[in-house]
Amino acid sequence: MRKVVVLPYQDKWKKLFEKEATKLQQIFRGELLDIHHIGSTSVQGLKAKPIIDIMPIVKDISCIDAYKDAMEALGYELKGENGIEGRRYFQKGGDQRTHHVHMYQEGSPEITRHLVFRDYLRSFPEEAKAYGDLKEKLAKQFPYQIDSYIQGKEPFVTNLEKKALAWYREEQKHKEYVWYASYGSNMNKERFLCYIQGGTPKGATRDNPGCRDQSLPVKEQSYVMKHELFFAKEAGRWQGKGVAFIDPAKNEQSHTYSYMYMITKEQFLDVVAQENSVSHVDLDIEKVIEKGNEVFRESWYGNVLYLGEADGVPIFTFTSPNELLEEELNPPSIEYVRTIMHGLKGEVGLTDDEIVSYLLETHGIKGFMSREQLIQCLGM
Repeated sequence: MRKVVVLPYQDKWKKLFEKEATKLQQIFRGELLDIHHIGSTSVQGLKAKPIIDIMPIVKDISCIDAYKDAMEALGYELKGENGIEGRRYFQKGGDQRTHHVHMYQEGSPEITRHLVFRDYLRSFPEEAKAYGDLKEKLAKQFPYQIDSYIQGKEPFVTNLEKKALAWYREEQKHKEYVWYASYGSNMNKERFLCYIQGGTPKGATRDNPGCRDQSLPVKEQSYVMKHELFFAKEAGRWQGKGVAFIDPAKNEQSHTYSYMYMITKEQFLDVVAQENSVSHVDLDIEKVIEKGNEVFRESWYGNVLYLGEADGVPIFTFTSPNELLEEELNPPSIEYVRTIMHGLKGEVGLTDDEIVSYLLETHGIKGFMSREQLIQCLGM
């Protein structure tokens, strides 16, 4: 018989989530868009049942049942929707439950509900304490009656969810949004989210701290820049090979593909700071719009450019403060090319032929890499 146990918060819960998330990423690969630690074990200081709740976000929920055997090999049992439309729910551990996986398709309102509830408890420790105390009391009152335990906390949770949603809506009213347009490796959404939520991007050696506000982008879309793309310099994290830059000067003949994320102004400045290896960036966005650009630092990406607007929201990117010299051109590493190809194909939506033809004409690749080499890179 399953016993209801509520424990004080344990630091190891975060590590257990990260370990299991890595296993799930290996199984779902191309289907997986993001993965979140949710539930009580995701809130520091909150008393909880020692069960790790994981929420993967996928492209197509209808494809998930095909992974049943792979999940069973990890010890999971598929429970279908289990009462929530559009969900795929997995349990691990039987009566000694260790993990729950709540899987949703991108765009499901359940994603916001879970994340808002978690973030509200993280932001209001007094609410988290009251919730934890209630769970501890109910666990002692109903140690072998899980249904009574759940029913006992339901009114409190319902009220908490209402307060969390009201808080979230109020927070959204005061946020200023901008578009960040990436033309390089951050076109790969999986990599870019490490700048938002923290972590080490695939193929990288440096861990990103993430943004102060780790909310996901509210909107995404492709965008064509009228600035010339080239690969240059020697990036240590990319085997000493070249990385992407754009010419700060606008050129109506140029056709550089990019992928845009609508994020808050604060998040954009945090991304700029991480890309330039500084703790923070103090930048007047309105001045950047007025002038067209602002060099805030003599570093590789210390020049913030204003590119225009989309949906009434300003578009920004960053590049080198200085005009790059011909001798600085340097072809990118295979890993870097593959990262960009992943973004061009998965996010921008180009075909394999379009990707190869596009990259072949860029400075730093043209004359350095052949069509055959780029086609090999597409094997990823």
